[in-house]
Amino acid sequence: MLPNPSDVEHGNGKRTEDHGQTMASMSSSQASVASPDTMKRRFDRMNAADSGMFSRTTKVCGKVISARHLRTGRWCGSSGSFVVVKGKRAEGHFVNIFFTQDIMGGEVPVWDDPFQFECPSSWGLLGLVGLRFLVYAAGETHPNFLGSEDCLGCHDVDFEELRANSTQAKVLELFGGASVSGAVGNRRRARLRVEYTVFRKLEQVPPLLEDQLTR
Repeated sequence: MLPNPSDVEHGNGKRTEDHGQTMASMSSSQASVASPDTMKRRFDRMNAADSGMFSRTTKVCGKVISARHLRTGRWCGSSGSFVVVKGKRAEGHFVNIFFTQDIMGGEVPVWDDPFQFECPSSWGLLGLVGLRFLVYAAGETHPNFLGSEDCLGCHDVDFEELRANSTQAKVLELFGGASVSGAVGNRRRARLRVEYTVFRKLEQVPPLLEDQLTR
């Protein structure tokens, strides 16, 4: 059973190149206003930074559960699909986290694949700040981090709005892929059902690289 429509997240899509593949991601035109809880977390982080501490993302775990309204073989020649999960670091680079198995589920595949990623402490202040979920049509391609030529949609999750150590169950609206025609001709955008938990802890701000080299 899918969560209420209020739980559906809208991505902050942008045109980006990921491992040589260009994907167009579209977003809502309305800018989100930070909630009181988010403002408090920002204030707490600023106070921690002033004291020489910072909140480091130590681990991310979750599960890719299912999708709805994906394009099927009528468009991409195959009803198989898989999901790639990538992590976004503070400097804007992406790291590979996980990819699911190839499921022949047509418009409603069910993967139910868990994932877990430990963040190296050596990343310091340039740790994970978000996740990207990408759904691909498999065709003749085996699941891999590069995806395939046919991207069915993607969604970015920003850790800024998340409460640490709390599991989030979301239905993410996918952008960048074609919609499926509904019974009355309307376009139904694909959605991806996932769960994820971000673990953080306060640590001492690491010394600058120049300081480490001169020691």
